[in-house]
Amino acid sequence: MKKRKILYTGLDPSHCKCDGEIIHIPLIKIEPVLISDPNIQKSISQFNEYTHVIITSKSVIPILGSFLTSFGFSINDWKKKLTIAVGQVTGHHLRQIGIEPEIIAQEETAEGIVKELNKLSLKNSCFFWPHSAQSRTVLSNYFEKRKIHYNACNLYHTQTAISSPLPDITIYDEIIFTSPSTIKAFLEIFGSLPQGVVLTSIGPVTKAYLENINSLLSSY
Repeated sequence: MKKRKILYTGLDPSHCKCDGEIIHIPLIKIEPVLISDPNIQKSISQFNEYTHVIITSKSVIPILGSFLTSFGFSINDWKKKLTIAVGQVTGHHLRQIGIEPEIIAQEETAEGIVKELNKLSLKNSCFFWPHSAQSRTVLSNYFEKRKIHYNACNLYHTQTAISSPLPDITIYDEIIFTSPSTIKAFLEIFGSLPQGVVLTSIGPVTKAYLENINSLLSSY
Protein backbone atom coordinates (compact mmCIF):
# COMPACT_ATOMS: atom_id res chain seq x y z
CA MET A 1 0.00 0.00 0.00
CA LYS A 2 1.31 3.42 -0.98
CA LYS A 3 2.42 5.53 1.98
CA ARG A 4 0.61 8.85 2.32
CA LYS A 5 2.72 11.95 1.76
CA ILE A 6 2.09 14.74 4.23
CA LEU A 7 3.40 18.29 3.82
CA TYR A 8 4.10 19.97 7.16
CA THR A 9 4.23 23.75 6.70
CA GLY A 10 5.09 24.83 10.26
CA LEU A 11 8.40 25.21 12.01
CA ASP A 12 8.73 22.00 14.02
CA PRO A 13 7.16 18.64 13.05
CA SER A 14 8.73 16.74 15.97
CA HIS A 15 5.43 16.60 17.87
CA CYS A 16 3.34 15.72 14.82
CA LYS A 17 1.70 12.30 15.06
CA CYS A 18 0.50 11.46 11.58
CA ASP A 19 -0.07 8.29 9.61
CA GLY A 20 2.23 8.74 6.65
CA GLU A 21 5.52 10.17 5.46
CA ILE A 22 5.97 13.70 6.78
CA ILE A 23 7.86 16.07 4.49
CA HIS A 24 8.85 19.22 6.34
CA ILE A 25 8.93 22.36 4.22
CA PRO A 26 8.45 25.37 6.53
CA LEU A 27 6.57 28.17 4.80
CA ILE A 28 7.29 30.65 7.58
CA LYS A 29 10.36 31.94 9.37
CA ILE A 30 10.89 33.79 12.63
CA GLU A 31 12.53 37.22 12.56
CA PRO A 32 13.34 38.50 16.07
CA VAL A 33 12.88 42.18 16.77
CA LEU A 34 16.22 43.96 17.13
CA ILE A 35 17.42 44.14 20.71
CA SER A 36 17.97 47.87 20.19
CA ASP A 37 14.22 48.37 19.70
CA PRO A 38 12.99 50.82 22.40
CA ASN A 39 10.11 48.55 23.41
CA ILE A 40 12.50 45.61 23.87
CA GLN A 41 14.87 47.79 25.88
CA LYS A 42 12.08 48.94 28.19
CA SER A 43 10.30 45.59 28.52
CA ILE A 44 13.35 43.44 29.25
CA SER A 45 15.05 45.95 31.56
CA GLN A 46 11.91 45.87 33.75
CA PHE A 47 11.93 42.07 34.03
CA ASN A 48 12.36 42.11 37.82
CA GLU A 49 9.04 43.94 38.17
CA TYR A 50 6.95 41.16 36.62
CA THR A 51 5.18 38.59 38.79
CA HIS A 52 3.88 36.43 35.93
CA VAL A 53 5.20 35.47 32.49
CA ILE A 54 2.80 34.24 29.80
CA ILE A 55 4.26 32.16 26.96
CA THR A 56 1.83 31.62 24.09
CA SER A 57 4.32 30.25 21.55
CA LYS A 58 7.39 28.05 21.78
CA SER A 59 9.10 30.42 19.32
CA VAL A 60 9.20 33.05 22.08
CA ILE A 61 11.33 30.91 24.40
CA PRO A 62 14.80 31.04 22.77
CA ILE A 63 14.40 34.70 21.81
CA LEU A 64 13.34 35.74 25.30
CA GLY A 65 16.13 33.66 26.83
CA SER A 66 18.69 35.38 24.62
CA PHE A 67 17.36 38.86 25.40
CA LEU A 68 17.33 38.18 29.14
CA THR A 69 20.95 37.03 29.02
CA SER A 70 21.93 40.17 27.11
CA PHE A 71 20.39 42.27 29.88
CA GLY A 72 22.16 40.35 32.65
CA PHE A 73 19.23 38.20 33.75
CA SER A 74 19.42 34.45 34.27
CA ILE A 75 17.07 31.47 34.18
CA ASN A 76 16.98 31.72 37.98
CA ASP A 77 15.52 35.22 37.64
CA TRP A 78 12.83 33.78 35.37
CA LYS A 79 12.14 30.95 37.83
CA LYS A 80 11.01 33.53 40.38
CA LYS A 81 8.02 34.34 38.18
CA LEU A 82 4.83 32.32 37.83
CA THR A 83 5.01 31.07 34.25
CA ILE A 84 1.86 30.24 32.30
CA ALA A 85 2.13 28.26 29.06
CA VAL A 86 -0.37 27.66 26.29
CA GLY A 87 -0.45 23.90 25.72
CA GLN A 88 1.77 20.92 26.42
CA VAL A 89 4.23 21.52 23.56
CA THR A 90 5.08 25.01 24.83
CA GLY A 91 5.34 23.57 28.34
CA HIS A 92 7.76 20.92 27.06
CA HIS A 93 10.03 23.53 25.47
CA LEU A 94 10.01 25.59 28.68
CA ARG A 95 11.12 22.56 30.69
CA GLN A 96 13.99 22.04 28.26
CA ILE A 97 15.50 25.35 29.41
CA GLY A 98 14.78 24.71 33.08
CA ILE A 99 11.49 26.57 33.48
CA GLU A 100 8.63 24.58 34.99
CA PRO A 101 5.34 26.20 34.00
CA GLU A 102 3.03 26.36 36.99
CA ILE A 103 -0.02 26.57 34.76
CA ILE A 104 -0.56 24.99 31.34
CA ALA A 105 -3.72 26.01 29.52
CA GLN A 106 -5.30 22.86 28.15
CA GLU A 107 -7.23 24.90 25.59
CA GLU A 108 -4.29 25.98 23.45
CA THR A 109 -5.47 29.50 22.70
CA ALA A 110 -5.41 32.94 24.30
CA GLU A 111 -8.96 32.21 25.41
CA GLY A 112 -7.62 29.15 27.22
CA ILE A 113 -5.11 31.35 29.04
CA VAL A 114 -7.92 33.70 30.06
CA LYS A 115 -9.85 30.77 31.56
CA GLU A 116 -6.81 29.93 33.69
CA LEU A 117 -6.31 33.56 34.74
CA ASN A 118 -9.91 33.73 35.91
CA LYS A 119 -9.08 31.05 38.48
CA LEU A 120 -6.29 33.14 40.04
CA SER A 121 -6.12 35.96 42.53
CA LEU A 122 -4.51 38.69 40.44
CA LYS A 123 -4.20 41.38 43.10
CA ASN A 124 -0.81 43.17 42.93
CA SER A 125 0.19 41.13 39.87
CA CYS A 126 2.17 42.41 36.91
CA PHE A 127 2.17 40.31 33.75
CA PHE A 128 4.79 40.07 31.03
CA TRP A 129 3.50 38.75 27.72
CA PRO A 130 6.22 38.48 25.04
CA HIS A 131 4.69 37.45 21.73
CA SER A 132 4.59 37.57 17.95
CA ALA A 133 3.74 40.84 16.25
CA GLN A 134 0.90 38.91 14.58
CA SER A 135 -0.68 37.80 17.87
CA ARG A 136 -4.34 38.50 18.54
CA THR A 137 -5.24 41.05 21.21
CA VAL A 138 -7.32 38.73 23.42
CA LEU A 139 -4.91 38.91 26.37
CA SER A 140 -4.28 42.64 26.11
CA ASN A 141 -8.02 43.26 26.00
CA TYR A 142 -8.47 41.08 29.07
CA PHE A 143 -5.83 42.95 31.06
CA GLU A 144 -7.19 46.33 30.02
CA LYS A 145 -10.75 45.37 30.96
CA ARG A 146 -9.66 44.02 34.35
CA LYS A 147 -7.26 46.95 34.92
CA ILE A 148 -4.37 44.55 35.51
CA HIS A 149 -0.78 45.77 35.18
CA TYR A 150 0.91 44.15 32.19
CA ASN A 151 3.48 44.62 29.48
CA ALA A 152 2.81 43.12 26.05
CA CYS A 153 5.97 43.10 23.98
CA ASN A 154 6.47 42.15 20.32
CA LEU A 155 9.46 39.80 20.31
CA TYR A 156 9.37 38.63 16.71
CA HIS A 157 7.68 38.80 13.33
CA THR A 158 6.51 35.79 11.35
CA GLN A 159 7.46 36.08 7.69
CA THR A 160 6.90 33.98 4.59
CA ALA A 161 9.75 31.63 3.74
CA ILE A 162 9.89 30.89 0.02
CA SER A 163 11.96 27.82 -0.84
CA SER A 164 13.69 27.42 -4.17
CA PRO A 165 12.61 25.55 -6.14
CA LEU A 166 9.01 25.60 -4.99
CA PRO A 167 7.70 22.21 -3.85
CA ASP A 168 5.32 20.30 -6.11
CA ILE A 169 2.19 20.33 -3.98
CA THR A 170 0.36 17.92 -6.29
CA ILE A 171 2.30 14.97 -4.82
CA TYR A 172 0.84 15.39 -1.33
CA ASP A 173 -2.18 13.65 0.15
CA GLU A 174 -2.39 16.00 3.11
CA ILE A 175 -1.15 19.47 4.03
CA ILE A 176 -0.80 20.48 7.67
CA PHE A 177 -1.13 24.13 8.68
CA THR A 178 0.04 25.02 12.18
CA SER A 179 -1.05 28.66 12.37
CA PRO A 180 -2.90 31.30 10.36
CA SER A 181 0.56 32.52 9.28
CA THR A 182 1.25 29.22 7.49
CA ILE A 183 -2.04 29.53 5.59
CA LYS A 184 -1.27 33.13 4.63
CA ALA A 185 2.19 32.07 3.48
CA PHE A 186 0.77 29.19 1.42
CA LEU A 187 -1.64 31.53 -0.34
CA GLU A 188 1.12 34.08 -0.91
CA ILE A 189 3.35 31.44 -2.49
CA PHE A 190 0.86 29.29 -4.40
CA GLY A 191 -2.08 31.64 -4.91
CA SER A 192 -4.84 29.25 -3.81
CA LEU A 193 -5.57 26.18 -1.73
CA PRO A 194 -5.34 22.85 -3.61
CA GLN A 195 -8.38 20.72 -4.38
CA GLY A 196 -8.55 17.02 -3.61
CA VAL A 197 -6.05 17.25 -0.75
CA VAL A 198 -6.76 16.87 2.96
CA LEU A 199 -6.14 20.23 4.61
CA THR A 200 -5.44 19.83 8.32
CA SER A 201 -5.30 22.73 10.77
CA ILE A 202 -3.66 22.56 14.19
CA GLY A 203 -5.66 24.28 16.92
CA PRO A 204 -9.01 26.07 16.93
CA VAL A 205 -7.65 29.46 15.80
CA THR A 206 -5.99 27.95 12.72
CA LYS A 207 -9.10 25.86 12.03
CA ALA A 208 -11.35 28.93 12.14
CA TYR A 209 -8.98 30.86 9.88
CA LEU A 210 -8.86 28.00 7.34
CA GLU A 211 -12.65 27.68 7.33
CA ASN A 212 -12.97 31.42 6.77
CA ILE A 213 -10.50 31.33 3.86
CA ASN A 214 -12.32 28.37 2.29
CA SER A 215 -15.61 30.22 2.64
CA LEU A 216 -14.19 33.36 1.02
CA LEU A 217 -12.59 31.42 -1.85
CA SER A 218 -15.75 29.42 -2.55
CA SER A 219 -17.79 32.63 -2.82
CA TYR A 220 -15.80 33.82 -5.84
